[in-house]
Amino acid sequence: DAVAEITDTDFPPNQTPAQSLAYGGAILDKYLFVMDTKGVIYNSQLSTPANWAALDFKEAEREPDGGVYLGKHHDNIVAYGVKTIEFFYDAGNATGSPLNRRQDISYNIGCSSGESVWQDGDRSFFIGSNDSGALGVFSLEQFAVKKVSNSSIDSFLTQAIVKDGFIAVGSGLSAAGHIFYLLTLYSLPDDLVPDITLVYDDTTGLWGEWETSINGITKFPLMAWSKRYGVIERYGEGILSNGDLITLNDNLQPQDTLLGSSYIVTDYVDLGYVTEAGINGTPITLKSRTGMSDSGTNRYKYPSTIKHVSDRTATTQDLTIRWSNEKNDSFNTGRTVDTSLNSKLSRLGRYQRRNHEIEYTGTEVLRIEALEGDLTVGYD
Repeated sequence: DAVAEITDTDFPPNQTPAQSLAYGGAILDKYLFVMDTKGVIYNSQLSTPANWAALDFKEAEREPDGGVYLGKHHDNIVAYGVKTIEFFYDAGNATGSPLNRRQDISYNIGCSSGESVWQDGDRSFFIGSNDSGALGVFSLEQFAVKKVSNSSIDSFLTQAIVKDGFIAVGSGLSAAGHIFYLLTLYSLPDDLVPDITLVYDDTTGLWGEWETSINGITKFPLMAWSKRYGVIERYGEGILSNGDLITLNDNLQPQDTLLGSSYIVTDYVDLGYVTEAGINGTPITLKSRTGMSDSGTNRYKYPSTIKHVSDRTATTQDLTIRWSNEKNDSFNTGRTVDTSLNSKLSRLGRYQRRNHEIEYTGTEVLRIEALEGDLTVGYD
């Protein structure tokens, strides 16, 4: 657990002149490998990562495109350049670098940014570019490069990164049996303020946008996810751009996923609101929507009555029933019924498709089963 700075003058950043490091780095056969932004791969001495020698380096020379990211793929070192991907193996050379370049495999696809690379064992995801400069998302598995983004994602990333100057940070996690690759885009180089988080589900092949409401964050700005380096099983833990540590739980004993924070979600359940009995405390508002329904026909429907099906409360409590015709976001002000009575609503107009919303703000426990009503189907 001790961190020590490498001070050897042959280490690339300590050389004269200093060499800037590309992203990444890898350990193979007890050597530590790093790459500079010119595409030169340096290695430490065997089993001694603090010691470096002046002649222990190998150039990734297939194209003069510089170095972007250095990683490990199976028992090979993989060097991502601006225009190429090359692989190196440990040839056991007696002098200089132990690496030799593989002649049988390489790719004319470059890596847009080392920050976009996320490695999960022997699989990697990254933003790549072709000769025409268009960006896309690729995976590297079993020495094969596969494009995983669609045309919409390609166009969005090319516009955001190349033209608008956004920066993309790649990360990922495993949860619920799926592998997720995340790209968090931000616009301020000195302060990580996320603008959007795109997520690729490698299990289903689908893309989406990941959002959250934890601690007032509206995006899901995952910067890194921990990996298991030891022999003991463990669940993953991530860090967000604001420094929050998170975990994703998928177990048989659900618990507060904030793991002891002062609240679950703002305005919902605060610490101490619910007692051990589970039935006392401060009430929370119940709101539920049924979803749009046309009752199997596109003809106009004329409902005569509607009522809620539930147990009755001992005292008068308010239940508001609202509806929206043809659109999900145009609910009316609604009408209120008394949950202690078998109340019905009438004069309900007509509709082709309708979405109902119920809202309960009472102080008694109420279990609602359904909304029930009578309607006539018209002929127009």
